[in-house]
Amino acid sequence: MHKLSVGSFLSSRLKRVGALALVGTFLSVAAQATPLVWTLDHVSYGDGTVLTGSFTFDAATTAFSGLSITTSGGSTVPSTNSWAFNTLAGGVLRNSGGVTGFAAVDAFSANLTGAHGLSLYSTLGPLMTDAGGTIDLSFFRLGTCVNSDCSALTAPLVLTGTGSFTTIAAVPEPLTLGIFGAGLAGAAALRRRKKPA
Repeated sequence: MHKLSVGSFLSSRLKRVGALALVGTFLSVAAQATPLVWTLDHVSYGDGTVLTGSFTFDAATTAFSGLSITTSGGSTVPSTNSWAFNTLAGGVLRNSGGVTGFAAVDAFSANLTGAHGLSLYSTLGPLMTDAGGTIDLSFFRLGTCVNSDCSALTAPLVLTGTGSFTTIAAVPEPLTLGIFGAGLAGAAALRRRKKPA
């Protein structure tokens, strides 16, 4: 008959609790993904218009927010920092079906006719994720809105450009790293305790 001592019983329970805490810590680090800020990197249109700035994208909810871009130079649109995501035209904020990017207007209102509009999309490869990276742009539109939702642009119309969206991966918040460290320290202490003298 095999006897189990109280010390042995407690040690096995502590190991299980420690292992569960360690697994929970790993899961909490993975669950802490935060929306990433994507920067416009060397974005310019064929007429010489240069775009600088950034926007936020949350891969978990596929939500775009925080658009902060400026246009300068060029002849098609004015130099301005009053751009807003075009939320009136359906499907212009995209990160699915092999297409990622957005459309924006410089004077957001209920009727966008006559406002200036731009589009920046990639149809070349990866979608935006919480892993960060670089997305090379391949679809460019710059012009004047011809209808109320700015789903079409008119001349002068620029259809060429270069540039990319870039970001770095999210960094876990300090509290999560502290919990993770405590879990590792607990696991190490349990392991040391188990070794026979």
